[in-house]
Amino acid sequence: MRSAIGIAATLGIAVALAAPALAPSARAADHPLTITATPRAKKLRLGDDIILDVVIKNPASTAVTLPVLRLASDSISVRVEGDSLRAATVTRLHGQFVVSERNEEEANEDVGAAGGPKLRFKTHPSRRMLVPAHDELRGEIRFAAVAPGTLRLTTALSMGADEAPLTADPVEVVVATPAGSRRLIVRVETTRAPITIALDGTRSFNSVSHFWSLARSGFYGDLPFWRVVPALLVQTGDSRGDGTGTSGWYLPAETVTTPLERGVIALARGPHPDSASSQWFITLGDAATAAEELPGAYAVLGTVIEGLDVADAIAAAELDAATGRPKRAEKVVRVRTSLR
Repeated sequence: MRSAIGIAATLGIAVALAAPALAPSARAADHPLTITATPRAKKLRLGDDIILDVVIKNPASTAVTLPVLRLASDSISVRVEGDSLRAATVTRLHGQFVVSERNEEEANEDVGAAGGPKLRFKTHPSRRMLVPAHDELRGEIRFAAVAPGTLRLTTALSMGADEAPLTADPVEVVVATPAGSRRLIVRVETTRAPITIALDGTRSFNSVSHFWSLARSGFYGDLPFWRVVPALLVQTGDSRGDGTGTSGWYLPAETVTTPLERGVIALARGPHPDSASSQWFITLGDAATAAEELPGAYAVLGTVIEGLDVADAIAAAELDAATGRPKRAEKVVRVRTSLR
């Protein structure tokens, strides 16, 4: 029989659906497994989803048990390379913010810094994957193509901390741009006026792919600009509205040396370098101010091309003295995605 692996659109942890083997199973270190990843379409348009059909085969007469897969970076990922982009690894990390901890010392090991809510990476609910004898696991990986040109994709499955990953042969897809439309555009319709953003997936491919997918899915509708600082930033994308909301997973650090100049869009994060999720901000000050007030590195998504004055007006909101948040926060009403 063929078993399924649930990689799917979230690039989450693979889940085994196979029944336990009756015969003894081989250790991962002794495996004869092979992995292939085949693009469902070799040509697609900028902003469309790349879909890879993944097959893990076991030709042996003994079942193979894979390690328990924890974080997504320890399970399955895709290396993306191309002439026009900075090489990136497409993957996601599962975790949660926790206010109360077992003890402060152990909590700090999770985030590398004290103070504020802690970020603890949690095991995503999954079972150990079993590849039955003379059988295979099948699944798919799906993520947005946010850079044009020929992309070289290498899929890898972790076999454990002390072993080399199981790696598929590289495959190529061609991402085309319609005539006259070479940029991904996000139009953020707010309760005040629209803000238009041009994304650049060539520098932070994984982060931009993640942001584009959330924007396209409607995730950012009806969310407040919960943090505003005049001449510095406005921030939104928080599903809770109190600074701790996320998309349900985090991204591994993907930072570039691009300065946070006025009009630059970046993913917000906490003290942990791998804590960027759904929240994003627009920089309103100059690069020197941002470097002083926003220390650390951030994944840059793109720039505002229309409506930066709207962000300035949102940042001027009156703040609540107790919370430091706007008394009457402006909101993102909806987000529209397009090419231009």
